[in-house]
Amino acid sequence: MVGAAVHEGDEWVLRNSFSMSDVSYRTYLSFRYGRHASDILKRYPAIPNSDLKTTISDLITDSVFLLSARGIADSFARSGSPVFVYLFSYVSAHNRKRHRRAAHSDQIPYFFGTVEQLDPVQQADRDLSRAMTASLANFVKTGSPNGSGIPAWPVYDLPARRYLEFGRDSTSRDRFFEEGSSVFQPWISSADQPGR
Repeated sequence: MVGAAVHEGDEWVLRNSFSMSDVSYRTYLSFRYGRHASDILKRYPAIPNSDLKTTISDLITDSVFLLSARGIADSFARSGSPVFVYLFSYVSAHNRKRHRRAAHSDQIPYFFGTVEQLDPVQQADRDLSRAMTASLANFVKTGSPNGSGIPAWPVYDLPARRYLEFGRDSTSRDRFFEEGSSVFQPWISSADQPGR
């Protein structure tokens, strides 16, 4: 089982006093992505004199968390081992008071059944937690998160890359991080080449 929240990077960028100029951001992209920086910049643009927090948060989410989750899932799928992938997009009333997007570790109270600690807690939180806790328990017991009364969770396979999105309406989808991963693929493919 592998997955991530849809806006993991918010934990470090939007929830903290983080700032970076557009010049520093472009310099970072050039250092990190070399000749592929301009392609990355098209997807994650630096707008002069603007607040880059959302752009940087999205870059962190995609390049660190979603790309890694997809790579791990692809490796398991290629080996023939069943793997189950999730994307957590639910934003509780508790978190809507602080920010508007599902960030790093926001899924933890739902998987471990501790949503009663949220303030406020709503029935939708309890319902989602019940489904996620049951899925995790089933996975630990049987190797599959599927069971009676919870959303069907497809096995991740190639090329479909099926996954379960835990959100207001938890549903299975295809093509996990398909669009986002394509911008990083040339950089990944050239990782063993000097001056990438």
